[in-house]
Amino acid sequence: MANGEVIHVERSKTVVEQKAPSVASLIRADLKAAYPGVKFSVRTKTTGSIRIDWEMGPSEPAVEALLGKYVAGHFDGMTDSYVYDRSNTGPTVRFIFTSRDLGSVKEQIQRDLCKAFGVEFGPSVRIGTQFVDDMAYRAVRNADLSSGYHGVRCVDGAMEAF
Repeated sequence: MANGEVIHVERSKTVVEQKAPSVASLIRADLKAAYPGVKFSVRTKTTGSIRIDWEMGPSEPAVEALLGKYVAGHFDGMTDSYVYDRSNTGPTVRFIFTSRDLGSVKEQIQRDLCKAFGVEFGPSVRIGTQFVDDMAYRAVRNADLSSGYHGVRCVDGAMEAF
């Protein structure tokens, strides 16, 4: 096969799984087009996986949705096997791992949450039964921080960053 492609045939549908470096170059182009102001680090971990890191910018779910077409399938823990998605017929790898770093803003988010709930900020602070760092993660998980962090607010009973 050309370019180190591995062909998997499942129920008369062909899945093309390419080596990670060739898929990584496609991912870099897609990320640059979708988020021109954000610097992404796209690294190949093995022949079948890619790791993507960035600071601030778009949410992890947004990046994962953009790059879903490059994932060949998913691991099924019940059967201890990898299940190929027959609808992804373009170049793919087995796994894409994403991680957004909040940098210096993480502590500010935690401070803002403490202030919103009237709790003094400190290490391992709890608000009710939850640690403030867990609340901060949930508050920013789906937030697009491309234009920066501006604060936290309560929406439908949940805290979110904006």
